[in-house]
Amino acid sequence: MYARDRALRVLLVEDNPGDAHLIKRLLTKSSATKHALDAVDRLNAGIERCDQGSVDVVLLDLSLPDSLGIATVATMRAAVPRVPIIVLTGLNDLEVAVHAVREGAQDYLVKGTVTVDILERAMYYAIERKNLEDQLMQYSEHLEELVAQKTAELKRAERLAAIGQMAAMVGHDLRSPLQAILNTIHLEKKQVDKLEGHFAPSEAPEAQQLRDGLDKIKEQVAYMSSMVTDLLDFARTPSPKITRTSTEQLVNEALRRVVAPNNVVIEKKLDPSLPDLDVDPFLMRRALINIMSNALQAMPDGGTVCVMTKNNGQSASINVADTGMGIPRENIRKLFEPLFTTKSRGVGLGLAIVKSVIEAHGGTITVESDVGRGSKFCIALPLRS
Repeated sequence: MYARDRALRVLLVEDNPGDAHLIKRLLTKSSATKHALDAVDRLNAGIERCDQGSVDVVLLDLSLPDSLGIATVATMRAAVPRVPIIVLTGLNDLEVAVHAVREGAQDYLVKGTVTVDILERAMYYAIERKNLEDQLMQYSEHLEELVAQKTAELKRAERLAAIGQMAAMVGHDLRSPLQAILNTIHLEKKQVDKLEGHFAPSEAPEAQQLRDGLDKIKEQVAYMSSMVTDLLDFARTPSPKITRTSTEQLVNEALRRVVAPNNVVIEKKLDPSLPDLDVDPFLMRRALINIMSNALQAMPDGGTVCVMTKNNGQSASINVADTGMGIPRENIRKLFEPLFTTKSRGVGLGLAIVKSVIEAHGGTITVESDVGRGSKFCIALPLRS
C-alpha cells in the first residue's frame, strides 16, 4: 500500500512539552487523514516503543535528556534500522542537517517553520525513500549473493575442466600398458596349461599356485582397467544416442550385470503404466549399474535392494533403495563431486559420471538417506510425447 493512502503511526521523541503539543496540533489539523501520534521524552523510551512495532515514522529531536546532537540520530538508526527518521529540531544549521542525513535521517525539519503540509509531506516522502533504500539494499545483497554463486560455479567448472583434462591424459596413458599386461597374463596361463602334462607330481601344486597368482594379477589389472574406464568416461561429455527404450528392459539388463551376494535380496516394483523412455540405453544402463553396485557395497552384512519405477505424468522416476549403512548428512552434498569417495578403493568418479549422464538426458538425481537404515537414489527423467 502506498503511504499516502493510509493514516500513519507516528512516534514523536521530544522532551519539550510545548514543542510536543505543537506537533500534536499540526497532525490534528491534517485534512487528509487522522494520524495516530505517540510521544515519549527520552531516546531510550523511543527505541523501546519502536521495538514494540507499529511505528511508521519517527520525529526525532536532537537534544534529549539521555542523548545530544548527531549521536541521537546514529543511535536511533542503529537500534531501529527499518523505521524512517525525520529530525525535528530548533537548530537551523545546514551542516548539521547534512550530517544528520548522512547518519541515516530521511529529512531535517526546523521547528517554527513547519506547517501541517510540510510535516505531512515530509513523513510520506520519508517512508517512500526508506522503502526504496531497503529495496536497494536487498537488491545489492542479492546481487552480491548472485556474484558469489556465479564465481563459485565458475571455479567449480574450471576445477572440473582441469580434472577432466587430467583424467583424459592419465586414462589414455594407462590403457595401453594395462592391456599389454592382460595379454601377457593370458599367454603365460596358456604356457602353464601346455606344460601341465610335463610336470612331476611334486611340481603340480607349484603350477596351480602359478595359475592362482596369475588370476590374482588379472583381477587387480581388471580393477585398474575399470578405473581407467571411469577416468575416460568422466573426461568425455556424455552425448546420448537417443532410442525409444523399455524401462523394464533397462532395469533387468542392469540387474543382470551386477552380482548380488547370497545375503542380499533384490526386489522390483515396476509401474506397468510407465511408457518407453527416450534415452541412450548404454549410458542409462551404465548409470543404473553404478548405483546398484553402490547399493550392494553399502550392505556388507546383507539386506534388500529395491528398484522402483513410476509414471509421474510429465516425468518417469527410477529409484534404487537399499537397507545398508546409510550416508552421513555431511557427505550427501559431496556425493556427486568428482574424486569424492569414502571407500578404501576407487577414485570417486562413479556417481559423478552418473550425474552427468542423467543431466545429459534432461533429468535429475537426488539422494535420501538415514544412517543405519539405508539410502535411496531417485532418478527423474522427462517423458516425451
